[in-house]
Amino acid sequence: MTGAPAQEAEIGRFSPGGFPGAPGLPPGGGAWAPPGHVAGECAVSASGARPAEGPCTSPAPSPPGTSHPPAASAPGPCTPPAASAPGPDGSGAWRARLKLFFAAEGARTVLARTERFGPLAVQRVFYPEGPAPDGILPCEAYALHPPGGLVTGDVLEAEAECGPGAKALVTSPAAAKFYRAKGSCGFQSQSFRGRAAGPGAELEHLPPEAIVFSGARALQEATYEVSDGGSLIAWGTVLLGRAAAGEAFERGSYRETLRVFRDGRLALFERLDVAGFLEGGGSGVLASPLGLASRPVVSSFLALGPESPGVAARLSGALAALRDVGSAGGGEGYPEFRGATLRDGILVARSAGGCVQAAERYNRAAWALVRPALLGREAAHPRIWRT
Repeated sequence: MTGAPAQEAEIGRFSPGGFPGAPGLPPGGGAWAPPGHVAGECAVSASGARPAEGPCTSPAPSPPGTSHPPAASAPGPCTPPAASAPGPDGSGAWRARLKLFFAAEGARTVLARTERFGPLAVQRVFYPEGPAPDGILPCEAYALHPPGGLVTGDVLEAEAECGPGAKALVTSPAAAKFYRAKGSCGFQSQSFRGRAAGPGAELEHLPPEAIVFSGARALQEATYEVSDGGSLIAWGTVLLGRAAAGEAFERGSYRETLRVFRDGRLALFERLDVAGFLEGGGSGVLASPLGLASRPVVSSFLALGPESPGVAARLSGALAALRDVGSAGGGEGYPEFRGATLRDGILVARSAGGCVQAAERYNRAAWALVRPALLGREAAHPRIWRT
């Protein structure tokens, strides 16, 4: 991967350009990487000392075009089981998979094929917007998970692919919830793979936040592939603990991995690895002033499109406007730490704070600026967000 070297950033603060001195930070590796959130190499242990988890290793990036993403790797000796038949097993765990294939037929996007396995489903697609600039009508799809949360042993895998000309927004009606795990080797895993393949292909993956209960051992993976002139907008937010209930994330772990491929080339690889406040003597990434500084809400936004001077210029304009978001009024209503960069044609914005609503406000502000610049359409909130 090529790109400009990471800019210098003030240690312990959120600022564009990456975390200085982070091992293996690749050139152009995104916006912000606290200790434990390392792009390109193995994440630093979130607690500083977890002898039961063995040496830290970085998995090889999954190749583009793979039908199913590799199962998320669990810390230590625990290994996620392969997906099995739908329905609860002896431990009450669910394995589920959902694959969505969007195609342009005539003058609109259709859900051409669906494959499902277990408690993940899409009932139908909606058409709340007018046609895109190329005349194709985009659609919205809502991924449903009736159980409402993940318990020990649950493995959920979702995929969405937009073919040439197809334009789809995929979201969900409710937050993902990772409940307290059973035992030191229990875990819950959720992964998403999105593809925008071909001219005019546009995929937007805009899920609600993920809530990680204290004591959970949660794994999340997102892999995005953009090729042959496709475009992608995605975001993700995680809340560690339940602030509204007065519950801090005292025990357990959360690992998040993000991979972005452009035309078969790995363009972005990041990992966030966090342990609870009381793990490792309370010296981990979550509590450290050089890490999240006790900010339990972490969020990211990314966008990329065809590699062309016109797209780059429009994203540069959106980036300049995004950096001004929240500047009026001293940033009230927005996350305490926020920043954005544009490198190698990938716009990345990150935030850390104490409020899910503030992170959501920042992501939606980014979407409102980036969507017209990249897709030529104004941001139109899915109606499920208003229910």
